Amino acid sequence: MVEKSEKWTGLRNACRKESETIQKIVGDVASRASTTVLHQEKNLFGIDSAVEEIYQLLSMESDAVRAIGICGMGGIGKTTIAKAFYNRYRNKFDISCFSVNVKQHSQGGSSLLQLLQQLLIDLLRKKDYKIPDVESGIRKLTHVIHSKRALIVLDDLDCANYSELLASIGNLFPAGSKIIITTRDANLLNKLKADISEVDTYMVKTLGETESLELFSYHAFRKLVPPESFAELSLNFVTHAGGLPLALKVLGSSLLGRTDVSFWKDKLAKVKAIPENDIQKILQLSYDELEDETQKKIFLDIAFFFVGKDKDEATDIFKSCDFFPGVGIQNLVDRCLVTIDESNRFQMHNLIQDMGKELGKTTRLFLRGNAWKSLQNPEGKNNVEGLILDLTTSTNKQMSTVIFQRMHNLRLLQIIDANDITGSFENLLPKLRCIRWHDN
Repeated sequence: MVEKSEKWTGLRNACRKESETIQKIVGDVASRASTTVLHQEKNLFGIDSAVEEIYQLLSMESDAVRAIGICGMGGIGKTTIAKAFYNRYRNKFDISCFSVNVKQHSQGGSSLLQLLQQLLIDLLRKKDYKIPDVESGIRKLTHVIHSKRALIVLDDLDCANYSELLASIGNLFPAGSKIIITTRDANLLNKLKADISEVDTYMVKTLGETESLELFSYHAFRKLVPPESFAELSLNFVTHAGGLPLALKVLGSSLLGRTDVSFWKDKLAKVKAIPENDIQKILQLSYDELEDETQKKIFLDIAFFFVGKDKDEATDIFKSCDFFPGVGIQNLVDRCLVTIDESNRFQMHNLIQDMGKELGKTTRLFLRGNAWKSLQNPEGKNNVEGLILDLTTSTNKQMSTVIFQRMHNLRLLQIIDANDITGSFENLLPKLRCIRWHDN
């Protein structure tokens, strides 16, 4: 009986070991099988060339651990490009993950702990995974990616916890691993270089006219070329969108099924006057993330007053306002809200400028024709920081300094085609830093 019992015990142990082996194999297979294709729209435009360029920048065939930041303004397609790259090349790696909306996991509590936890959830393909502390998370991550060529995509990384995260895990990745991040803040990549030596930046470009028209037409007509009767109007919408994929998609979708030309004309006039909410809320994220009010004021002033104007001249004005432009302007550039052209002049995507004008419309006024007469009403004038008066079509081009009374916060003033201003400016505008007065 003893001999028979021992045989049964041995058999049970053997079965248990075989079962554990099978479970491990099944787990490994399930883990690999769960590296599913990320959902994307079937019709993508301007993506292939971007994916190919990122492939080259990452030196995909090398054993170097390389990272790349996909940067650009909101709505330009950073996440779309990252998804397309991941879908195309994920199977070339031993392990991979695409962590979406990383910023959401860095809010409140121990942000680094939450970021590590989410990364492990994505790598292990689990619905939930808890780690007690950062040290445990790093040990587990080291174990998970040990000797495995990894592709890690971190979508929408923010500044607050970025450096801490990469400093902790940047040297853990085995040879041949590649890291991709998407961000609206190009300055984050400078911090990444402190932890990973091989770092590149890919600045996403706006779409050209041909690709823009195809993307717009697909969403407006479900075909790549607009009908002849809508060709000119379609081009007008494409021009307004300025090559921004989000805007082309939103505008095109809003016109799907609309066959009345007059509706299209009214819609075009409306979007030029009032920014589309679905577009503005994405563009505004970069503005909302600016570090302080001085940087927001610099952005609004540029959108209102300094697009196409000399950067150095504006910098002197911002200095006189105590706005610290050396920091603020660079931050706007890093966040893709402003560019500086080869002539040292500020440039801004027209939709970002529209967004800035909309945000600043109560503190920065642009009055045309006889609208300047509304300034005779003192209500709300103390909030005005910038003012453009265009009297080109005004029936009365003679003004008095009385209209500037109570504008104690006015800093920027431009007057176009006024014949004369009677009265004195003495002690009238204590914060005025820039005045332009010229004929049309």
